[in-house]
Formats: sequence, C-alpha cells, structure tokens
Amino acid sequence: MNLRSYFNILRAKRKRKSVIKEYLASHTIRKFELGAELTNQEGWLTTDNRPVASNLYLDVTEKFPFDNDVFDYVYSEHMIEHLT
Repeated sequence: MNLRSYFNILRAKRKRKSVIKEYLASHTIRKFELGAELTNQEGWLTTDNRPVASNLYLDVTEKFPFDNDVFDYVYSEHMIEHLT
C-alpha cells in the first residue's frame, strides 16, 4: 500500500462513524451492501474496501463498526471470492 492510499483510508475511517450514525438515524428500514464498488443504491448504506466518495470505507476482514442486529437487509454480490 502506498502512502497516499494509507492516508485516504485513515481519512475514510475518521468520517465513517458520523456517516453510519446519520444513516441509522434517517432510515427506518436499514439496508447494508458489502463490496458495492462504485455503485450507490438509494436507501442503502453501501460499503467497499477502497475509500471512494460514494461508499463507506469498510474492510470486511475486520470487526464492523456498529452493533449486531442493526440492519434489516444485508446484500453482497461478487465479493466473497476476493477474500483470502
């Protein structure tokens, strides 16, 4: 990982808590997508392991930054084959 990527991840992790809090407060039906890449579906909290503006940075190999039983729906497509 280069230095620029490292700092982008640090910046994304810092804003993650406020993004999650805002999402949970504004949605009664909560939907969570893992590995969304560049897509951003309306009404979903979309995540990816690369910090991009449209998605929340989340490394699925680490503990998730929220409690259990928070989401009504969890979706992932074409992601599990990328895990080592």
